[in-house]
Amino acid sequence: MPELKRVIAAYGNEVVMEPSLDEALIKLFGESPPKTPGTTTTQENEVAGNDIKQLAQQARDYYDSANELLRQGDWAGYGNNINKLNEVIKRMEEIAGK
Repeated sequence: MPELKRVIAAYGNEVVMEPSLDEALIKLFGESPPKTPGTTTTQENEVAGNDIKQLAQQARDYYDSANELLRQGDWAGYGNNINKLNEVIKRMEEIAGK
């Protein structure tokens, strides 16, 4: 059975290859978000947080969940998790200023 050894992630003209999705996203977007005043509210299905590591973990969780739902044939659940993953990536882009 094939085994995942590295993850390739790309944003714009930048491409990285790391052992995990978390590490690839951190390498793409950096570890330290800029300091911004204000507070963040959390609602269901809303991406919250300014910590790249936290967002990378959320991305990993949505990705893993989406793949599990795909294996189960739950296309709606898969799509929902991919949409949530997209929200996390957009938040990471905002933090990175891209």
